[in-house]
Amino acid sequence: LGADTSICFGEVIILTAPVTTNTLQWQDGSNASTIHVDQAGTYSLQVTNLCGSTTDEIDIDVNIDTPQLNLASPVVWCPGDQITLDAEQFFPANYLWSTGENNASITVSTPGIYSIEVLALCGSAFGEVEVVANNECNKDIHFFIPNIFSPNNDQLNDLFFLSNNADLQVTSMIGSIYDRWGNLVFSSSVIPFVWDGMFSGKNAIPGVYVYQIQVAYMIDGEEMVKMFTGDVTLIR
Repeated sequence: LGADTSICFGEVIILTAPVTTNTLQWQDGSNASTIHVDQAGTYSLQVTNLCGSTTDEIDIDVNIDTPQLNLASPVVWCPGDQITLDAEQFFPANYLWSTGENNASITVSTPGIYSIEVLALCGSAFGEVEVVANNECNKDIHFFIPNIFSPNNDQLNDLFFLSNNADLQVTSMIGSIYDRWGNLVFSSSVIPFVWDGMFSGKNAIPGVYVYQIQVAYMIDGEEMVKMFTGDVTLIR
């Protein structure tokens, strides 16, 4: 049956029995000359005749490491800012930015549109981020987002939230939390945006989660919009 192997999620591998008049039996009891496999597991084939039998088996693994990009756009920029654009995956991958750089993350210091292509064994992903000049650079505006929290009900750092200076008039907050595979864990449009570390009514597992929060607020009678992206570590 060959050496143990791995297939990408959604792919099918065909296992072929030798050409013979002997009796064939796969691990599921079937006797076809081929079987189609799209699930991880151990697959075996027994060949039998009047003189005895022999068996071979193969372990097949399914690789679910498909690149996912959660790049918020646009990202606001003020003169002197150094903005990090991060496309890192949690598995081996190759990165190619429109700047020519091939690191998982890059730092940019000018407005523009930056694109990224991520290539992995089982797929690819493409994304763009627009970095735009901010016309409020000299305003007294402060936002704070923690990078770690511990929702264990000890009344200390139990919540993940976005806070701002008290005199800022916030008109909306729309945010989402994703796990390391890009699955949506939590979303809210309530002001302020707060996540208590729960997922589907249960405690979310400790680990690193990606957030994306869009905030709209008023400056001199004009509504401004800012997008925050990054990751937060949940510990218990």
